[in-house]
Amino acid sequence: MTKPEVFVDIDDDGNATVEVNGVVGPACNGMTDWLEKCLGVTTSKKSKVETARVSQGAKNDQRV
Repeated sequence: MTKPEVFVDIDDDGNATVEVNGVVGPACNGMTDWLEKCLGVTTSKKSKVETARVSQGAKNDQRV
Protein backbone atom coordinates (compact mmCIF):
# COMPACT_ATOMS: atom_id res chain seq x y z
CA MET A 1 0.00 0.00 0.00
CA THR A 2 1.25 3.47 -0.90
CA LYS A 3 2.04 5.84 1.94
CA PRO A 4 -0.15 9.00 1.80
CA GLU A 5 1.77 12.13 0.85
CA VAL A 6 0.77 15.81 0.76
CA PHE A 7 2.80 18.11 -1.48
CA VAL A 8 2.63 21.91 -1.21
CA ASP A 9 4.09 24.13 -3.93
CA ILE A 10 4.21 27.90 -3.38
CA ASP A 11 4.93 30.04 -6.43
CA ASP A 12 6.74 33.41 -6.56
CA ASP A 13 3.43 35.27 -6.08
CA GLY A 14 2.61 33.34 -2.89
CA ASN A 15 -0.06 31.11 -4.45
CA ALA A 16 -0.06 27.59 -3.05
CA THR A 17 -0.92 24.38 -4.86
CA VAL A 18 -1.68 21.34 -2.70
CA GLU A 19 -1.59 17.79 -4.09
CA VAL A 20 -2.37 14.53 -2.32
CA ASN A 21 -0.98 11.17 -3.45
CA GLY A 22 -1.55 7.70 -2.06
CA VAL A 23 -5.16 8.22 -0.96
CA VAL A 24 -8.19 6.70 -2.70
CA GLY A 25 -11.66 8.22 -2.48
CA PRO A 26 -12.86 11.41 -0.84
CA ALA A 27 -10.55 10.94 2.17
CA CYS A 28 -7.99 13.19 0.48
CA ASN A 29 -10.27 16.18 1.09
CA GLY A 30 -10.06 15.53 4.80
CA MET A 31 -6.28 15.40 4.57
CA THR A 32 -6.10 18.93 3.17
CA ASP A 33 -8.96 20.74 4.97
CA TRP A 34 -6.73 21.86 7.86
CA LEU A 35 -4.03 23.03 5.45
CA GLU A 36 -6.50 25.03 3.35
CA LYS A 37 -7.69 26.81 6.51
CA CYS A 38 -4.10 27.66 7.45
CA LEU A 39 -3.23 28.95 3.98
CA GLY A 40 -6.33 31.17 3.67
CA VAL A 41 -8.78 31.53 0.81
CA THR A 42 -9.18 28.59 -1.58
CA THR A 43 -9.56 30.01 -5.10
CA SER A 44 -10.02 26.71 -6.94
CA LYS A 45 -10.12 22.99 -6.29
CA LYS A 46 -9.60 20.13 -8.76
CA SER A 47 -10.11 16.50 -7.91
CA LYS A 48 -7.95 13.76 -9.35
CA VAL A 49 -9.39 10.53 -10.76
CA GLU A 50 -8.47 8.76 -7.52
CA THR A 51 -10.97 10.92 -5.60
CA ALA A 52 -13.89 9.27 -7.41
CA ARG A 53 -12.64 5.77 -6.62
CA VAL A 54 -13.70 3.84 -3.55
CA SER A 55 -11.10 1.83 -1.66
CA GLN A 56 -11.49 -1.95 -1.86
CA GLY A 57 -12.31 -2.23 1.86
CA ALA A 58 -15.00 0.44 1.66
CA LYS A 59 -16.47 -1.18 -1.46
CA ASN A 60 -16.90 -4.45 0.41
CA ASP A 61 -18.65 -2.75 3.32
CA GLN A 62 -21.39 -1.10 1.23
CA ARG A 63 -24.88 -2.50 1.54
CA VAL A 64 -27.73 -2.19 -0.93
